[in-house]
Amino acid sequence: MQCEYSWQAYRDTCWYVDENLKRDWYSARDICANMNSTLLSLESDEKFQYFNQMYQNFYSKYDAFWLNSRTDEPKKFKWLNSIPLKQEHYGGKNPDNSGGNENTLNEGCISMSNPDGFKLNDAICSTKFEYFCECH
Repeated sequence: MQCEYSWQAYRDTCWYVDENLKRDWYSARDICANMNSTLLSLESDEKFQYFNQMYQNFYSKYDAFWLNSRTDEPKKFKWLNSIPLKQEHYGGKNPDNSGGNENTLNEGCISMSNPDGFKLNDAICSTKFEYFCECH
């Protein structure tokens, strides 16, 4: 796969991480769309492990990164291509709807989180994190 400058190849996709600006989930999604890409989805175990290891090795100074999943139903997350998230990819007891407001309309988004052991976490969409974009 041939990727544009500052993008990295992974199998049949290219990915990009913005380390300089934290954005809420909606802004991150829109920035990716403006680059003809989407927020990163980690549908397979192999892809999850690859990005989990990369996060630990290169990006662990950041609290979390936004990924391509959100919901309007408590604890019912899917990647935006409709593939369900795997429970074993979550950290701790996640998705936990902490405080009762993470899995409600406009506030149910998924991040990969350092405090959760580089695993998936449900978070309030207006929180500002770094983000990964990917294109095919």
